[in-house]
Amino acid sequence: MPKIALFITDLLFQSQVRVAMQGSDAELMFVSSPDALPADTTPTLAVFDLSSGNLALLRAFREKFPAVPTLAFLPHIHTDLKAQAEALGCTRVLSRFEFSKNIRQLLTSLQ
Repeated sequence: MPKIALFITDLLFQSQVRVAMQGSDAELMFVSSPDALPADTTPTLAVFDLSSGNLALLRAFREKFPAVPTLAFLPHIHTDLKAQAEALGCTRVLSRFEFSKNIRQLLTSLQ
């Protein structure tokens, strides 16, 4: 069963993800930090909302789980933040719009 760690605090986006993934066999884990994941759990994918500009969670996750694919989304105007996320090894960085439009496809294709 795929385990997706979601570093998303925005309740609207949490709800959109839950609705989009209904009927999927993926286990969704909304967490606040990599240390909040159960000790025996290695996610198959991690998703980050970088809207606040905070790259610390992505950095900490990449250090703890370097082989796990990561997906981040952010406002489209933050091109510098996109470049920073990619430099940290983020697998894919999208605009908030692209993410919300294609949630299920994105989460199932990157696992």
